[in-house]
Amino acid sequence: MGLTGRNRRRDWLMGLTLLLLCLCFTECAGNKDKKAALEAVNESLDRDAFALSLDLGRVGDPCGDIPAFATTPDLAAQTRYYSAKKAGLITITPDGPDFWKVELVHRDPQLLERLAKNKHNQQNGCNSVPFLFVVAVRSVTELVNLQKITDEKSEAEFTWKWELEPEGQKLVNALSAAERIELSDKLQHVQFDGVYRPFPDDLAFNLADLSRSSRPRSAKMMLKRSGNGWVVDE
Repeated sequence: MGLTGRNRRRDWLMGLTLLLLCLCFTECAGNKDKKAALEAVNESLDRDAFALSLDLGRVGDPCGDIPAFATTPDLAAQTRYYSAKKAGLITITPDGPDFWKVELVHRDPQLLERLAKNKHNQQNGCNSVPFLFVVAVRSVTELVNLQKITDEKSEAEFTWKWELEPEGQKLVNALSAAERIELSDKLQHVQFDGVYRPFPDDLAFNLADLSRSSRPRSAKMMLKRSGNGWVVDE
């Protein structure tokens, strides 16, 4: 092969190498961008949860904050408390007439310290503090598309589903189908700040119908640039 032929081959190989490097860089940059968008969507969805709300400590009808006492005088027989006890999340022991002591089974010292600092209901012989067991959270299953709208905004198309938390899995494992149906109505939609908010019934988590709750659903969300990543465009 002559010198000219060698030069052509060398130029061709160099051109091919540069093309492959360019394609790789573009693909890597695109994947990094999609990963950042996925993280932003997940962070937003993670705010939504369905939780089991209970009072811990010395609890009873005189506390005035548990309406179920009107129909079920025994705390241990009330659906929420009975379910949590059966799932191994709490213990319930009598603590004098019309009172019970409700305690966490897994008593993490740091958690107990935080609970001790929270505001307690101390009226009429009570000493209780509200607590949330997170049962399920929303989680992205797939980022289907990231459509550029402007240089600063894009629309993320994705699928999501409800994902059981460890406490939720314990409830599923411990409760019968009939018990899950009864408890499902007692779960509440909360967000990361602990505030109760309404959630569309057709999208809500249903402990009695896990196949529906775990089915991926389609959704879209607007994102805006934030540094090298994305945040939700509220």
